[in-house]
Amino acid sequence: MTYDDFIERIKEVDFPTYEADFPKAKPPPVVVYQKGVDKSIHADGITVFHQEEVIVNLCTTRTDTVSRAKLEKFFIEKSLDLKMVDSYWIPEENFYVTEYRGYLL
Repeated sequence: MTYDDFIERIKEVDFPTYEADFPKAKPPPVVVYQKGVDKSIHADGITVFHQEEVIVNLCTTRTDTVSRAKLEKFFIEKSLDLKMVDSYWIPEENFYVTEYRGYLL
């Protein structure tokens, strides 16, 4: 799957989606996605292994287990192998972030 394919799939989720950041005027919950680290391996100018990381953040106004379960169900339905790696509160922005990471192979 390419990053463009990933973008098309993630935009089908029932939350507003934004790449890399979102307008603070938009009320949560929102999904923010971005590219992570490209761990591809190249030899003699040829890509022999391609692994591109993607990061998806669910931003909510509080710990929101309902939105989190809805997003995780969406990942399963769309065959997106993303796992929750962290969750934290950002007091300056007044929202809670649940972070997911996965790889596009």
